[in-house]
Amino acid sequence: MEFGPSSPGMAGPAPVSFQEIEAWARMTRTTLPGWEVLMLRQLSKDFVSQYHESSKPDCPCPGAPSEDTGKAFKHTLARFK
Repeated sequence: MEFGPSSPGMAGPAPVSFQEIEAWARMTRTTLPGWEVLMLRQLSKDFVSQYHESSKPDCPCPGAPSEDTGKAFKHTLARFK
């Protein structure tokens, strides 16, 4: 969360860029394996996607139970195993 879940964009939040992640890692002297960089980027993209989706009046609460609860997150995690 030190560099935030998103970056400012022209139409609202935008995903954190690889350059921003690299700059943060360099400035904090943090070594990140490639899979962690990809995971941070994907989590930022998911956050921004949900942010924009949540602006729709018919969007269900992200924490509301549904059949899809956790499927997207599990899918994201499966990509990095």
